[in-house]
Amino acid sequence: MSLRWLATCLTLTIACCGSQQTLAETISVLNTASLAAPGQSSAIVSFNAGATADKIVVLLSSELSGLTSTVITYNNEPLSLIPATTAGRNRGIWYLDNPYNGGAASLSITITAGAINGLGAGILSMSGSIAGYAATRIASNSLSTTLTTTAESSLIVAGLAGNSTGTTASANAPLTQIYGNVDIGSAAAAAGYSQPVAAGSHTYSFSFNGFEPSSNVVSAASFTAVPEPSTVIGLIAAVPFGLRLLRKRRRTASPDTDADTGILKS
Repeated sequence: MSLRWLATCLTLTIACCGSQQTLAETISVLNTASLAAPGQSSAIVSFNAGATADKIVVLLSSELSGLTSTVITYNNEPLSLIPATTAGRNRGIWYLDNPYNGGAASLSITITAGAINGLGAGILSMSGSIAGYAATRIASNSLSTTLTTTAESSLIVAGLAGNSTGTTASANAPLTQIYGNVDIGSAAAAAGYSQPVAAGSHTYSFSFNGFEPSSNVVSAASFTAVPEPSTVIGLIAAVPFGLRLLRKRRRTASPDTDADTGILKS
């Protein structure tokens, strides 16, 4: 049996059977929660990430002024701020990979320095995601933002914060609202998620009747689903087909040619 000919058969077969490099699994949202603490600079909430959780995400908003420092922990493990997701009262999107999944644990938020008059957060846990984050987007003086994803079956979160007094904020479809219509101390906030999301550009918006449009900030981030090993499956499926091609070539080879190489005998 010619290894060179077998390799050629497999290469052609994989090109047909394994042209789809990977197919994405779907990220599952396990649990969501929210907190609102008007007049406070810190808050703690009990949250159960779920037995199969591989990520926790927190969308944070606060009524504040001046430079601040923020620390968010889950079961004493610090969350990381996703760059380019914070401005004004929107205090960004935070995440933790491989969180504690043994039951309920404390999620703690502490904002120090500056003048703090309240905070609010939407919390979400998921399974089936790749570590880290994919794309981000932030828009100021706006009630919407557009995020472009390159992977199929992504999960997107988005949050809004803006200046207000006694007003409401809510997430619009296709977002599933995590929290909204909450007072966080002379400001209002809302957050939601969307999944599964196809590759491409997607716009997410909020309804809000705040009196200072320039203070509105919307941020968004996407997370990528773990891919299915379809290339490996294609390769395994290709082997029997490649062997059949090789056997057929050997049966139909001319007596004047080598059955393995197809080269004329001398």
